[in-house]
Formats: sequence, C-alpha cells, structure tokens
Amino acid sequence: MKLGFLFGFLIYYAILLIFYSQAYPYMDEGFTTTVEFGDIGYRTGYVLLTPYEEDFNSWDFTQWHFFDGWYLVYNSGYCVDDDNDDCFTSPADENASTYTTIDIDLTGCSDSDEIIVQAYVSNEGITGGNSLILQVSDDGTAPDTSIGIFANSTMNGTMQMNISNDYAVDDFRLGFYALINDEGRFYIDDVTISCYVDDDYLSEEAEVNASVGIGDFFLFTVFGIGLPDDTPIWFKYAFAVWQSIVTIMFMAFLYQAIRGS
Repeated sequence: MKLGFLFGFLIYYAILLIFYSQAYPYMDEGFTTTVEFGDIGYRTGYVLLTPYEEDFNSWDFTQWHFFDGWYLVYNSGYCVDDDNDDCFTSPADENASTYTTIDIDLTGCSDSDEIIVQAYVSNEGITGGNSLILQVSDDGTAPDTSIGIFANSTMNGTMQMNISNDYAVDDFRLGFYALINDEGRFYIDDVTISCYVDDDYLSEEAEVNASVGIGDFFLFTVFGIGLPDDTPIWFKYAFAVWQSIVTIMFMAFLYQAIRGS
C-alpha cells in the first residue's frame, strides 16, 4: 500500500518535471519580448523588437494621460479600419497634448540604431500651418522634449519618425502635441514604438531564458514558487500551499516505505 502511494507520487513528480521543463521558457519573468525574425527593409540581417504597440482598444486606452481636450472616439472614419475603430483625437482649433503614463522599456535597443515611432495619422479640416509634434522623455515624466513635426495638413496615413537611441531607457515615455494655429483637428491610431537589435543580443536573451534552472525547478516542485507574473496572487498562494503539502506527504510516504522495507 505504501509503495503504491509512493509510486503514485513518483509518477506525479515525473509528469510535473516534463510539464515544467516545457513550460519554463515561457514562465520566466524576463521572457516578455516579442521578436520577429527576417530582413527589415534596408536593415538586412537585423531583427525587429517591438516593445510597445497601441491600437487604442476600448479596454486599455486609460494608460494614456489626457489633458487640454484630447479624447477617445469610436467608429470614426479617421481611425484605422480594424475591429475596434477607435482612436485619439485632438480638440478642434486648440493646442493640446497627450502622452502615455505607462513606462516603455527600450533598453534592449541596439546602441547603433535609432528608435522608430510609427502612427496612423489623419486630419479633419486642417488648414494653415497646423502640425502634430512628437514629444518624448527619458526620465518617466510627461514628455516635454519636442523631437519634430510628425504630421501636418498635407500628411495622412502611416507616419514614421526615427529618434536617437539616447532615449532607449526603461522609463521612456511618448507624447503628441497638436499645434493648432488655424482650424482642424488630428486623429492618431495604431501607435508602434520599435527598434532594431542584433542577433547577438537575441542569442544572449534566448540562452538566458531557454534553460531550466535547478534552483528554480526545486522551488517550483517543492514549494510551488515560479508561476508566471500575471498569475492571480490568490492562485499563486494556493498553489504554493498545495505543492508544499504534497511534498511533505511525499517525504512522509518515502520515509515510511524505506523504514517498512
């Protein structure tokens, strides 16, 4: 009977070992970067790292800070034609700024390359010298450094601007300033912040995140510690307690089996 229980526990831990060895690369806290391999335009041999992308879906637009009248609009003909059809719009006939309040980690960007900011920009009734200006900061504050004119009355569609790699920090923030001197308003959608990294960086990241650490595996199998960051706290605690109890029972059955034999 005792050996039967012991055999059952051994099977349980064997299955857990197989599961964890396969799942661990995706559980590691640092394994969050989305990487697309292939040639990117004239940057042959490089790969694209996209640490931030925002299409202003209705459930996550609150990460942008509003002031001076910027607001979210739905089902607008000036937005990207996707399933949500929502975007930001500046107030008409009025200067206004908006920026993200979520830090964007750009520390993986290559030292020799620039950061690429893209957005789908359209306008309504824009006249005169009105401009949409790109702003950034590298200290976690509201962006107050104007990089340049991102769009004007003659520019519609997907805009792109490259900025210095000096801003590749973990608290980079992005903002837009609508300079309205005459009439009209700007719409912004489908914002993407990207940079280029070389193969050596990705290889180092893969090596760091692809192996199962003995210490991490021990903590997971014995105490249930090591679930993904986005696992609910209550489940982490419940799993840790359950796994600890199972381990204690396993050790008890092992001791009884050895002593009984």
